[in-house]
Amino acid sequence: MEANSCSTANIIDEHKLEKLESSLQNKTAVRPTDTRLFAFAQGEPVPLVGCFDVEIESIRGTGSRSTATFLVAKETTKSRPLLSLDTCAELGLLHLTNATQEKKTEASSQTRN
Repeated sequence: MEANSCSTANIIDEHKLEKLESSLQNKTAVRPTDTRLFAFAQGEPVPLVGCFDVEIESIRGTGSRSTATFLVAKETTKSRPLLSLDTCAELGLLHLTNATQEKKTEASSQTRN
């Protein structure tokens, strides 16, 4: 699993999901989806099989849990499964801040005096 602060969706491909399911007691209920997902700078959507919901837990010792929807990409991709920005923030893996710093220039300091 890879945390990806640029991703808007949690994504896993069919092959990796099948591999993961082989170690689980219950099969994942993949349902159809109308979602259209586009990879960065690509004009065509990523082919999707469907989606599923799963409860995930942070391994950072925080005990944070979240129910997340994963999109299932058709066939095999070269990418590891991705966790979206929102899911990472919910699990405490990323901390978002809104900070700005004004660069002082000679002109701006003169207008304030």
